[in-house]
Amino acid sequence: MRSPRLIAIVYLKNELVVQSENFSTYYPIGSLNKTLEYLYKWGVDEIIILSIDGNYNYKILKESLKGIHLPVTFGGNVRTNEEIQKLLDIGVDKVSFNQLLKKKPEEIYNFSKLYGKQFIVGSVDVKKFKGKYYEYDYNKKKIFQINLLQSIKKYQKYGVGEFIINFVDNDGIGNNINIDVSKKIASNINVPLIVCGGAKSIDELVEFYKKTNANPAVGNLFHHFENSARLIKEQLLSKYNEIRDPEYKFYKKNNLEKILGRNEN
Repeated sequence: MRSPRLIAIVYLKNELVVQSENFSTYYPIGSLNKTLEYLYKWGVDEIIILSIDGNYNYKILKESLKGIHLPVTFGGNVRTNEEIQKLLDIGVDKVSFNQLLKKKPEEIYNFSKLYGKQFIVGSVDVKKFKGKYYEYDYNKKKIFQINLLQSIKKYQKYGVGEFIINFVDNDGIGNNINIDVSKKIASNINVPLIVCGGAKSIDELVEFYKKTNANPAVGNLFHHFENSARLIKEQLLSKYNEIRDPEYKFYKKNNLEKILGRNEN
């Protein structure tokens, strides 16, 4: 049985953490430093940071990653080896590519050969059009009317070692994460798949994990619901009997502590 990963996704715009809604409206949440600190202490297993406008402050990113001992993926219009090396130096484990993947996939192939597939994450935005799902370019506001699976399989051939699929129509509005399409994509590729967009409840996340070979990424549940990480961990532990134990013992004397069979006073 797979061990579940609790993945947090953090969106940046104008160097602030924001809540994205349908890739068109953005609500400020706070600083990157505090957001990452809280997520780490709350016990998430992995963090994905995506810069919506493609801009980021290297010094702020470096400072924010200090003390974050988790796998971190970063995406923000990264294009050169020099940028990649700087990100590696400050603790980024994987780099996510979106625009470069569409425009110059041969560059992704070169990076894959240099750093390994495990380092390359392909970020694909998906939008529904006339009852079907297609890849979407958020910069050009354009849908590519090419079979979605064909596009993803093509990117995999260029060395992508993991995919992040973001359902644009579900982004930030909590109208259910797309299980059917996610399941279809996951069953047609041989690399890990992370899906975001639409998750509205803890039960839904657990159900998604059970029914697909993909892993959901969580954004708004962390920003707007108290104790969300603890509650998600409780659910995952009850279903799978295995989680990563958070460093910050915020769950003393609650259900999670009882399930773990510990008494840390």
